[in-house]
Amino acid sequence: MHIFITGGSSGIGRALAELYLSRGHEVGICGGTREQFESLNFRHERLAFFEWDGRDREQGRKVVSDFARGSLDLLVAAAGINNGRPREEVAVIDFDRSSDIFDINLKGVLNAFEAALTVMKPQGHGHLAALGSASGLVGFPSSAAYCASKA
Repeated sequence: MHIFITGGSSGIGRALAELYLSRGHEVGICGGTREQFESLNFRHERLAFFEWDGRDREQGRKVVSDFARGSLDLLVAAAGINNGRPREEVAVIDFDRSSDIFDINLKGVLNAFEAALTVMKPQGHGHLAALGSASGLVGFPSSAAYCASKA
């Protein structure tokens, strides 16, 4: 199978990439810059890394198409960010960071799905998956944008 994972260089996305690689699948991932990826020491003969800012629709279509080369079985949208600060440090809403959270956690999923569908529709099959969070079910006062983006 050909599987592409956004956010595949860390966290749950990386764990999924490692699992699929161990089962013999071709895996493409994005998550951070190439320089950041190189520092992770995450190498495999069936693993391909792509730089893609999930907010960029055109870049997403190109990256997924370049990886798929006409065949994509599964796209997992695992990329996501939160406010990146301990709850104690969040005194007021950081509107710039909140905007980034929505752009990546919500628009990034839409852009990834759109990119995947440009390959999957012509081939007549494929699966889309998006990672959620319990935070989408329970609102936390210090993580309002993250919770809303996951809901």
